[in-house]
Amino acid sequence: MSILTPNSKLLARIFAICLIFIFIASSVPYRTNTAAAAPQFKVIAFYNGTWDAAHISFVNEANQRFPQLASQYNFSYESTTDWSKLNASYLSQYKVVIFLDGAPPAAQRPAFEQYMRNGGGWLGFHVSAFTTNPSSWNWYYNEFLGSGAFKSNTWFPTPAVLRLENSNHPATSNMPATFKTPANEWYSWSVDLRNKPDIDILYSIDPVSFPLGTDPNQSWYSGYYPVVWTNKNYKMMYLNVGHNLMDYATNTTKSFTFSDATQNKLITNAILWMGGGQQPNTTYNVPGTIEAENYASMSGIQTQATTDTGGGLNVGWIDPGDWLTYRINVPAASTYKISYRVASLNGGGTIRAENGTTSQVYGSAQVPSTGGWQNWTTISHDVSLPAGEQILRLAFPAGGFNLNWIRIEDKTIKIEAEDYISSYGVQKQATTDVGGGQNVGWIDPGDWMIYSTPTPLSPGTYTISYRVASPSGSQIQFERAGGGAVFGTITVPATGGWQNWTTISHDVVLSSTEQQIGLAFPTVGGLNINWFTITKK
Repeated sequence: MSILTPNSKLLARIFAICLIFIFIASSVPYRTNTAAAAPQFKVIAFYNGTWDAAHISFVNEANQRFPQLASQYNFSYESTTDWSKLNASYLSQYKVVIFLDGAPPAAQRPAFEQYMRNGGGWLGFHVSAFTTNPSSWNWYYNEFLGSGAFKSNTWFPTPAVLRLENSNHPATSNMPATFKTPANEWYSWSVDLRNKPDIDILYSIDPVSFPLGTDPNQSWYSGYYPVVWTNKNYKMMYLNVGHNLMDYATNTTKSFTFSDATQNKLITNAILWMGGGQQPNTTYNVPGTIEAENYASMSGIQTQATTDTGGGLNVGWIDPGDWLTYRINVPAASTYKISYRVASLNGGGTIRAENGTTSQVYGSAQVPSTGGWQNWTTISHDVSLPAGEQILRLAFPAGGFNLNWIRIEDKTIKIEAEDYISSYGVQKQATTDVGGGQNVGWIDPGDWMIYSTPTPLSPGTYTISYRVASPSGSQIQFERAGGGAVFGTITVPATGGWQNWTTISHDVVLSSTEQQIGLAFPTVGGLNINWFTITKK
């Protein structure tokens, strides 16, 4: 006989049904909202994967490594052997194109060129620049890459120490002055990229790497060899890496391109720069030039293509209250000159330089009317900056202008005389002058030295000071590198001895921008030089 009443039976049924639902629910795997954020941008890599086991090994490695980077830095990665996808419609989805082991067939070349001219990003490895006939695609090999024809290579693949040439490019931000790469087959080119004004060399072979190679007939013992470079007119970077060391007999990979964290950082920096993604810890060294669009953070602004010299992007749509920040590293507390490249239809804008942490105001400049949004001029003011890494904030109390770049340079540039990049006739020796080191001596009539300045010298008046010693007196000619324009000449007094030092000065006027200058001694020698300074008046 049941002891349950009708009501209690109903409650029991309800209880049993609830237990069933609880059991079913407990049997279903627990789900959370794990959907990833939409990728910041998309990357597509093209490759052949059909020639040379060392290149195939690199392609396989890249197609494993890049998806990991994509996940870590929130972009998408796709790779394909279908070069027909290199067309305007398909490329419109992607911010960055990668060539892993070659260049496209002729039918796809116009679309790629237009993609790059429209502001697309490109990362090329190793054999993507190889050609023995650069005229077969003149724009790509001679203009875009600038390297012309393949000239020689090292063999067998060996590591090399790379030397930093430009620390102010977004791809080289916080990169070391030197680093050692995994093994690679290194290429040289028919064109000296140092003579190509649009090419910006980022890393080259450090001379400590010589001899480079193990085959005496295919080794480098000296010379200048660029390895990583960009073209200032495009958002691109080429790296002469991507040839793994192979045991060809067993088809076994003996080294891996992506095994070095420093080299990986360089590649990652490049992709994030091209794609517009967040780049961690970007710091720019002073003195140097910062592209305005490479800010760490901002409020209110947008970017657009610029017609200013060098191309690229400028910052625009600047309204009152907008701002930009940049991470900078100042080597020493001092007074610096900060210059801004600006364009404004009506003028009236203000740029105020501040410490981004303390809000201390360093100084400000007024933006004049230049007659158009792409009519560019340079304005400047002095700032007193503390030493060390810091946040530079540019605030805009009044807007209505475009900004292309910011340049921070020593108000006074000091150059040690022995740091010339080329010379004729002179020698170096130890000096007893204050600070020690070396001076340049054995200067005879007709001798000369050429120097590169850390930042370009803009047109204007400069005071040039020289630290000199001379038993009988002499003369110094300050000129354009290589001659052709003499900016000024100064007489060196007799100081009573080769190590009796004094400082002399004169003013010169530069009518054009100069990146290199020369000291010449056309008619009189007989002096030593320890250093000289260049101060903008």
